[in-house]
Amino acid sequence: MNGIEIKEEIGKGAFSTVYTGRISDGERKIAVKVIDMTSASKSGRLRLRERSLQREIEISTKVKSEYCVRLCTHFQEHNFVMRRYLAYEYMPSGDLQDFIFKNGKLEQSEAQSVISKILSGLVHIHKLQIIHRDLKPANIFLDAERGSFKIGDFGLAIESRGAVAWFGHVGTAGFIAPEVYLRQSYDERVDCWSLGAIYAFIVNGKPLFYNGEKEVIRELVLTKRDKCIQEAISEMDSLGQSLIKSTLCDAESRARSAAIMTLF
Repeated sequence: MNGIEIKEEIGKGAFSTVYTGRISDGERKIAVKVIDMTSASKSGRLRLRERSLQREIEISTKVKSEYCVRLCTHFQEHNFVMRRYLAYEYMPSGDLQDFIFKNGKLEQSEAQSVISKILSGLVHIHKLQIIHRDLKPANIFLDAERGSFKIGDFGLAIESRGAVAWFGHVGTAGFIAPEVYLRQSYDERVDCWSLGAIYAFIVNGKPLFYNGEKEVIRELVLTKRDKCIQEAISEMDSLGQSLIKSTLCDAESRARSAAIMTLF
């Protein structure tokens, strides 16, 4: 099938299933994301889903960094009109969320090394005027043997194209910036908030704004974040505190990714 051999299922989302695979003319292992467009077609949202998928492909094609998961190829199988296939670089150690839940929190120096790699990928995509909009531990993928940590899943990403602001409620509870919750205008610094929340997660072993209910998490971010942050940074070293203070703050005070890089 287009030179791709699909193997076992390794993940499943609302509209897609991910399999391991292999490019037929070599030994390289890949991750194949299969998107089923049937439900979108039945609900009359096929055109919207097609545009969203095309945007993901265009953005993933532009992103070329060793700190971002690479799109190898994409295609539509002729026998299955409602299926689209995206073949990505395979990351054998899963994602950062599962890694922390299985192995526990990281030491601060190790966590800072991980964050510096994620930040390198973030600087790259921001230079391309791309906003990820769903940066979270589950979208950071690992190759533990090589010490690789890479940003993946650009399904909600957008190209700002020089625009000064965007609107729209997107992201994952616990890693969403306040301005997104408030449906205010925002820019690429929403990703920087998420970066700070990821750091707090990997050094504490749990999300900073932790509660099972999305509405409660929203209220923690909007009304009690200072208390949550003070508790989190009390045992952090100076670099960790600087990272948190420069990211988990109001949008107008929040550092951009290139400025955060100067901390390391």
